[in-house]
Amino acid sequence: MNWSLRTQLLRQSAIASAIILVITAMALHGLMRMSLYAEFDAALLVEAKSLASHVEQSGDEIKVEISLDTMPEFIRQDQPHYFQIWDAGGTTVAKSASLADVSTLPSPPHFGTTTFTPLKLPSQGRGRGVHFAFKPHYEDSEYVELSLSQTQETNSKPLLTLGVARPIQELDRTLAKLAWLLTFVTTVATCVTTLITNGVIKKGFKSLESVAQNIEMIGVNDLSGRIELQSVPSEVLPITKRINELMTRLESALNREKSFSADVAHELRTPLAGLETTLEVCASRDREPKAYQVTIGKCLEVTKGMHVMVNNLLTLARAESNTLSLQLEETNIREFLRECWSPFSSKAEHRGLKVLWDNQASGSLSLDREKLRLILGNLFDNATTYVDDGGMISIESEIRNEVISICIVNSGCILSQSDIPLMFERFWRSDKARSDAGIHSGLGLSLCQRICHVLNASILATVVGNTFAIKLQIPLPPQSLTAKLHFPSS
Repeated sequence: MNWSLRTQLLRQSAIASAIILVITAMALHGLMRMSLYAEFDAALLVEAKSLASHVEQSGDEIKVEISLDTMPEFIRQDQPHYFQIWDAGGTTVAKSASLADVSTLPSPPHFGTTTFTPLKLPSQGRGRGVHFAFKPHYEDSEYVELSLSQTQETNSKPLLTLGVARPIQELDRTLAKLAWLLTFVTTVATCVTTLITNGVIKKGFKSLESVAQNIEMIGVNDLSGRIELQSVPSEVLPITKRINELMTRLESALNREKSFSADVAHELRTPLAGLETTLEVCASRDREPKAYQVTIGKCLEVTKGMHVMVNNLLTLARAESNTLSLQLEETNIREFLRECWSPFSSKAEHRGLKVLWDNQASGSLSLDREKLRLILGNLFDNATTYVDDGGMISIESEIRNEVISICIVNSGCILSQSDIPLMFERFWRSDKARSDAGIHSGLGLSLCQRICHVLNASILATVVGNTFAIKLQIPLPPQSLTAKLHFPSS
């Protein structure tokens, strides 16, 4: 069962309060019980000492002189008190009238000491007794006639032990009343505490309710709203900040998707409009076969550009959804760079470009050829497209610290340093008029960046004057390093 947070807090607070109150009540009851028993034992000892003062010894005879006026509790019939006197040998020498001829009190555990013990009274009720050691008084006439030796002998006799017991029904009733009173107070206090806690929690949750209302006010189509942090409790402030950050990311993602949809529509609309216009003009009247061939060639070129853009979009979508997997193959890096450059060599010759090679990386390495081919193809295409006529392209490679670095530099750059963060965005092009629509869609560098993320590689662009440089750094897997040792530099 899923409990609400408020219910859980109230439930746990009520349980905690009940436990604290019960423990407090038990401790209070225990302290009161100890205090009452201490007072009871003190009164019992006073009673025993008072009774001992009424005990006299005449020769070998023990006399206890008490009356109904002096100590009625030992004579009455209703809840009487009891006493019994033993000599040093444990023989009973006197006992109260409340003890029948067959009834006796328990013998002291140790003669000559003062001890308090719970016991069962002759009336079958619960009681408490004290055993008290003392010396009896002697009658004056006998005491005067005693010689010094007889006095010393008498003082050396073992002490008598007096046992006094009394019922504790009143004490038990008092403790029972106290227990019921504490139970009632604990129950009422728990209920009152629960009600107060419920009010406090309800008041405290008002701030959370305002947070929920703020979240509810954020529309599906408008994610610009944020939760105000001023009235948020400090305990939920981190959660609120994370929600605001999440809303910022969602808003940014939604804006990117809107922009992406608009850019895709624009990029496809331009070549489609060109195709439509070309075909309409071609179909407007009869033409020579050569004119039809020219028209078909133009349409085929635009169609190939659209095909490349769609393939780049599909690859970019797979890269962003982390569905691309690595397919490592043994690759000779020098031959691979030449192979990737081959489709662009004729274009470079046609524009009169000077291509400089500095390939220090050598040997056979384990690389994902297809993904790296796609990256290098885009970079070589950009370099041969945006370089100035008769300009320079430099292609360098090296392996250092278990990382292969590939740097492509071209002259004729018209970009500024502020354009670098933008050039990796989808559909961004420095040509605002997009005169080359259908040929370059502005997806190349964005696709390269995402594939580099899959390869755990990095791509960095720099602009210095009229020179544009882009550098790839790809960490080599362990098997590539092992393979490299078997293929020395050529």
